[in-house]
Amino acid sequence: MERKLKLGVASLGMGLVMGSTVASADIALNPQAIQYDAFSLIPVLGAKTGVDNNLYNLSKSEVSSSFIELNPALALVARERNNQYQLAYTGTARSYANASDDSFFDQNFVANAHVEPNARLRVDAGAAYKMLHDDRGAGRSSGMGLQYILDMGEVDKFNVTSVSVGMQYGAPDAMGRFTLGYGIDQKRYSRGVVNTPSFGAGTTFDVSGTRDNDAKNLGAGLTVHVTAKTALGVEYESSRTDYKGVTPDTKDNRIYGTVVWENTAMTTGKFRIGDGKRDIATGGKEKKVVWDLGAIWTPFEADRVDISAGQRAYDGDSAGSTTIAKNYSVTWQHSWIDRVSTSLTLARTDEQYLDSFAKEFRNATTDVIGVGVNYQMRRWLIWNVGVTNKDRSSSDKSYELKRNVYGVGAQVSL
Repeated sequence: MERKLKLGVASLGMGLVMGSTVASADIALNPQAIQYDAFSLIPVLGAKTGVDNNLYNLSKSEVSSSFIELNPALALVARERNNQYQLAYTGTARSYANASDDSFFDQNFVANAHVEPNARLRVDAGAAYKMLHDDRGAGRSSGMGLQYILDMGEVDKFNVTSVSVGMQYGAPDAMGRFTLGYGIDQKRYSRGVVNTPSFGAGTTFDVSGTRDNDAKNLGAGLTVHVTAKTALGVEYESSRTDYKGVTPDTKDNRIYGTVVWENTAMTTGKFRIGDGKRDIATGGKEKKVVWDLGAIWTPFEADRVDISAGQRAYDGDSAGSTTIAKNYSVTWQHSWIDRVSTSLTLARTDEQYLDSFAKEFRNATTDVIGVGVNYQMRRWLIWNVGVTNKDRSSSDKSYELKRNVYGVGAQVSL
């Protein structure tokens, strides 16, 4: 039986980001694949170097350092008719010149499959194993001050094991479609009890005992086309996070009304708005309007504007806390000539921090500006340079910060 193979790298997450620099739709690698019978092997390598002038997100006594980063990526892909199978690997290895304890090597192993048994049914399944970390100055050490961060030693490392399955029922030209998905994530930290001498002699913190958790996520949706380019629908999401130690468990339920549009007024996007409820094992409850927006606007052939925004609740950095985050982001990409593009990103996040009884104890506003330039020197080589500015104000002055990251990098393929 003849096999027809179609390749793509967009789903691999191989793009090299320098600050908030991203290649525009017209500036992208076109890698050649190494053929292995029905499979194709696609290697990509990213590299960058830069300077971070506030490595630990501090309000004072900032620490700066230069860094070098490598981003290897490898994918084995096959597609037969409408079925696609993929094994992928991505890595991020960063080394800091002035802060070796902050160096890290994150890795991500993914296997997924997309199968279409007939014209109406599409099934997706995937598994992933991620080896990740929390930066010093983020996670449990956010806002803790320089001495606490230095006492940590190396970064906090953790692994995430994920399994997911989903299905969509309804032909592409059908009036309605039904979707259903379920996923499990298991997060485990490598550290247990650590000393925290900056809080006093003999004080400790149990990293794995407060952060290890199992998360279960369920989603279902029904969409009905009201015109050829517009659809209305309803979606339900449920998530439960069970912590292994003293941290209270959380349950979230969200129901949305949705509208999806395509190629309307030069935009394509999706908007959802609904009701969100959070229950915390300590008895705390939070009910709030939840919403999100994702849209692409292409006013001219050389321009693309990505718009995203939303509001919902997340588990916070400290044990038992909840973060209510409202975020807005706009990225404008412009292709000046065939090989040169620029990007400008403006983003704002407003956050409320709630304790385990859903009482606010802090709030913050973070503004981010990112500027980047991309130059496609060859089909297989893209250079980029960028700068990102981050400015956070907070009701607790120890969490305020100003941070700039500068960098230059390249993406290389076969």
